[in-house]
Amino acid sequence: LLLSYGLFCDTILNDVKQSEALKHNAACLEGEVEEVEEEEQDKGTALGGGGKEWGEKSSSSENEPYRNKIQRFLRSHRDAMMGAEAKQVRTLHRRVQVALLMLMVLATAGFALTDFYLFNDVALRNIGLIDKTGLFRAYAISSNFLFRSAWIGAQTNNSKLYATATGNIGGAMANLREQHFRNYRNFPSSGIKDFYLNSELGLDVPIKNSWFKRTFNYWDMANDFARRVNRGAEVSMAELLDPEYGIDEMSEEKANIAYAFENTQTKVIPTFETMVKMYEKEVFGFG
Repeated sequence: LLLSYGLFCDTILNDVKQSEALKHNAACLEGEVEEVEEEEQDKGTALGGGGKEWGEKSSSSENEPYRNKIQRFLRSHRDAMMGAEAKQVRTLHRRVQVALLMLMVLATAGFALTDFYLFNDVALRNIGLIDKTGLFRAYAISSNFLFRSAWIGAQTNNSKLYATATGNIGGAMANLREQHFRNYRNFPSSGIKDFYLNSELGLDVPIKNSWFKRTFNYWDMANDFARRVNRGAEVSMAELLDPEYGIDEMSEEKANIAYAFENTQTKVIPTFETMVKMYEKEVFGFG
């Protein structure tokens, strides 16, 4: 039983000292210790010394478990084992770290450049479009007030007031058409391009002796509005003094003034407002 438990301590518990003690006790009970000691003493005497002490050391070394020898060997030589492979792993690890660092630097630089480009080229452009397109509403409503000023100038025989009013109308419509063309060349998105080219906007248009409902896309509507209002500014003072405003008896210039009053408040300004809101949506979407 002691021998079995000694083997258990050696194999399972890895306790060499206790295992040797148990094995020694078991050998004593079996009467084998004296024979072993006498043989070891004879061997020690034949070799010239030591006797029992030499035999104990020899027995302890021979009975040491193989697993312990392996562990001691590994602890002694672990720095030399797989040295080349470990060096390769360390080199690869450093390369991965350098690659990750370079990737992080490139990603940061790319983000900074992209953000700078987008903010300056896209966001600021859209903000500028909101600002400049918002003036379309002012141009449209001011044309109505300027036509009234021109009419007052004609009624009071104030040629200076008349000339100033009609000249300002021409300047406002020129600015509208120029900015409208710039906007047309710089669509910030496919949705705005579709509104420019494929929207259906209805305006009341005087043609000969009648009013007709015509449908325009946004590009044509703004251009047609500016053209007709500018043509209305060519009206003479004599025509403004004529109280006749029947569609079948007005000149083309007075008919275009009627066109401006008919469409500005109810159709043109709401359409310009829709366009501004679309530009604002682009800016908010970018943010």
